[in-house]
Amino acid sequence: MSTQGAGRRGHVLMLAGDTATHRRRPQLLPSHNLAALATAPAQALLGTTDPTDVAMLDGARDPHLVRARLQMAADTSGDLLVYLSARLVVDRTSHALHLALPGTTRPTVRYTALPWDWLRTELRNRPPMTTTLAVDLVAEPQAVSVLAAGEAERLAAGLTLVGVISPSTAPTVTGPSPYTRHLAQRLRQGEGPVAQLHPQVVAAADLPADTLVLPVAPQQAALPAPPPPAPPPTSRTQMLPRRRLEADADDVAPGLESRPALDPALLPSAAPAPTRPPAPEPALAPESRAPHPTVPVSPTAPAPVPAQRPAAPAEPGTGQQDPRPRIHALAQAGRHREAAREAQMWEQHVLQTCGIDSPQATQWLEIRADLAKMATDFTLATHLWIAAGRTRLAHQATDAPEVLTAGQSAHYCWTHIQDPAKARDCGPDLISLLRTLPALDRRHLSMAQQRLEYLQQMPR
Repeated sequence: MSTQGAGRRGHVLMLAGDTATHRRRPQLLPSHNLAALATAPAQALLGTTDPTDVAMLDGARDPHLVRARLQMAADTSGDLLVYLSARLVVDRTSHALHLALPGTTRPTVRYTALPWDWLRTELRNRPPMTTTLAVDLVAEPQAVSVLAAGEAERLAAGLTLVGVISPSTAPTVTGPSPYTRHLAQRLRQGEGPVAQLHPQVVAAADLPADTLVLPVAPQQAALPAPPPPAPPPTSRTQMLPRRRLEADADDVAPGLESRPALDPALLPSAAPAPTRPPAPEPALAPESRAPHPTVPVSPTAPAPVPAQRPAAPAEPGTGQQDPRPRIHALAQAGRHREAAREAQMWEQHVLQTCGIDSPQATQWLEIRADLAKMATDFTLATHLWIAAGRTRLAHQATDAPEVLTAGQSAHYCWTHIQDPAKARDCGPDLISLLRTLPALDRRHLSMAQQRLEYLQQMPR
């Protein structure tokens, strides 16, 4: 979000609306979602070191009371996160979207629910890039029809809006919903603020079919269901020798290296240019390696699959200077937090203008993955590369060069995660991705399975 400043205070406002049920079975338990997020540090929610206040509204029935609390939150001097979990309903007369509060019924929406327009009205005058609106909602059929008619594109109205809207046929839950559960887990691990974590949370969560992922582009369809978790192996893989697990990092084969870190020579200028065929990726330059790798790799592993350079991400607006050379320069100077924050801001702009599954958004996700690798944050880099790979798989073939590069890069970064608990946490997601890439050298998958088996047998 925004930078720090003297006298600034951040604020987090969490609102639990009405429970969503289908045939008397709960589909969304907003109170459980708030309880899950409350376990995360307040400053982790905002991604700031400023003093941060947290307010929770659970069970509020008066929409005017909720609006008054929104007004107070909007007056905060620092960054603001508003998290909403409720049923999304429609007023039968005005056909406007509302958040159902406890006690809201279909005939009383106009009087007992919170109009979505009130959210936009109270938050729209805040300074740019200081406000994030995160939602985990279940939409009733009438609301789904309104969203499909184009209202989904106008939900943000200039705000940074992330989250999911599940259909009324969502599976039964007994605790936090999949999106909020994964979000809370990553926040507790200190992996980044809510807006930054959103893409990998979407990739990791087992979202119901036809879930609408925010932000959306005008042409965006519902998010396809992510691949199921990798099944456990039918037979025990032979354990790797321990001495080999502590081999020097220089033994990592070039076939498992990540794509090169950001290079100014690869960053085109912002001026429009004729479309040209993608050029082959330049040879990898030697780069420093982590001093303690955690997985052995055969020195005879094949070279990386040749990858083509993706088209440059579309620049937001016209006549603006290309931000990527500056971001690269910040990272090269060791100012990794600033580089990551600026890349995240541009990614959010692209998400709102082009859509979460657009090529431009995917390329900014990959830029952020490279920045995390340059900062030696291999856990975050692994999550981002997995998310990038799954996003590309939704639109590209399993043997597309960019898809294979994402799989290779995710594996490479995962082998450099030194914390066994963090490596265990993202290991199944990585293996699930590698299983969907039959064109990738199968040693990537087998070595990932062997390492995960070893990690799972270690004392916790």
